[in-house]
Amino acid sequence: MLRILSFLSHLYLNPNEDTRLPSVEDLKIEREVPMQEDCILEQKVCEISNGKYEYFHIGRKGQLPSKSK
Repeated sequence: MLRILSFLSHLYLNPNEDTRLPSVEDLKIEREVPMQEDCILEQKVCEISNGKYEYFHIGRKGQLPSKSK
């Protein structure tokens, strides 16, 4: 909503400028595709004095990659 208001205020404050509306491609939001199967997105190995620890970033089937744990 704030973007729309700032765009409209720009139109009213600068009426002499050539202002065009953005194209549909500019406004299109990239959407994430849900994962098709369970998978390991990232693997990290940390070494401490007690030994090595492996950490896995796991994605579940149907889950969005940004929401995985």
